[in-house]
Formats: sequence, C-alpha cells, structure tokens
Amino acid sequence: MTVPTPGYLGWAKVGTSASPTNKVAGVSDLTLPNNTNQYDVSNMDAANAGWEVWIPGLSGSKPTIKCWYDPTDTNGQLVLQNAWLNKTLLYFIFSINGTNTATFTAYVAGFNVHGPVNNANDTTVTLQMTGAIVFA
Repeated sequence: MTVPTPGYLGWAKVGTSASPTNKVAGVSDLTLPNNTNQYDVSNMDAANAGWEVWIPGLSGSKPTIKCWYDPTDTNGQLVLQNAWLNKTLLYFIFSINGTNTATFTAYVAGFNVHGPVNNANDTTVTLQMTGAIVFA
C-alpha cells in the first residue's frame, strides 16, 4: 500500500541553464497539469456510425507556482520575474513529494503579484511548457 506524502515536502528549482539548483523561495503550491489534445476524427463509416472517434494529438502543460512574494529571492522569484519581462526560456525541476521529479523547459506566461489586506503578499507564476517533460 502506498502511503500519501504531505505537500510541504515539495519544491521548485529554476535556472537559465539545464539542471537548475536554485529553489524558489516561499513556495506554497505547485500545480503541474499535464494534458493531451484530443482530435475528433468521427466520420460516417458504417463501423463508427453514430459514435465519436478520437485520436490523441499534442501534449503540453501550463504549470503554476504560488509563493509568498519575496523580491529578495534573487535566484528564484527574481529570475522568474525577469524571465517574464525578457521572454527568457527557463529550466525547471518540480518535486511534488520531495522525491520524484518532473524536469522541463518553459517560458513565464504570467507573473501575478497579489496583496490582500487580510493575508501575506503572494505571487502566482504561470508557465508555458515548451518541449517534452521528463519524469523521474
């Protein structure tokens, strides 16, 4: 039986070259939605008449990193902010459980800073993965 792992073991590393070693500070949530487009190839052939027929297409992901806003995190959050400003390709390693990893490259599609009156300042970074993901 597999024992669930707590989310607080996770981390995100980012860098401008492969195999990044710098963790993003203050991460409170990682999301890695992996999707494959599905294409409708339904037709009027007798074998499939009245039924939808689908084939898989391109796969991709738009991961997100939510963290407590810390502009002094020069090796993590500032790298993400500058990559958004300059449209720089970044290298990432995500670990949801502190053991298994997902390695990929992505552009920063959104860098959203949030300052609520009743909570700490935070930021949500939306990534646009480009190329394949490697799970380990």
